[in-house]
Amino acid sequence: AAAPPALPGGPDPPTATVQTNNVAVGGNTGAKDAVVQYALVVPAGARNLSFISFGGSGNADVYVKFGSAATATNYDLRSARPGNNEVVNIAAPQAGTYYVSLVGKTKFANASLRGTCTAP
Repeated sequence: AAAPPALPGGPDPPTATVQTNNVAVGGNTGAKDAVVQYALVVPAGARNLSFISFGGSGNADVYVKFGSAATATNYDLRSARPGNNEVVNIAAPQAGTYYVSLVGKTKFANASLRGTCTAP
């Protein structure tokens, strides 16, 4: 998969793994404050975009940002429930790349993340 473009003002492109629509990626593990980044390319006319994390142990929150890397301090939407069962829904997403980050509220292990949209 191609690397995402470099961020304006940043020396390196975000270290985001490109996701495939509706395919869960498991085994995400990290310490408190660790960040695991993914990117999902959404086609024009798509709808019902959702990012869902589930399973594993600990507590990782989900942060989503359109067009650039999502962080705990720079995001468009987030889900910060206890545990790893998080959901972010976007009914009418823009065409382009959405970045999603799992951020360790506490240590977390073996969490899965799935990005899904309904193609046009």
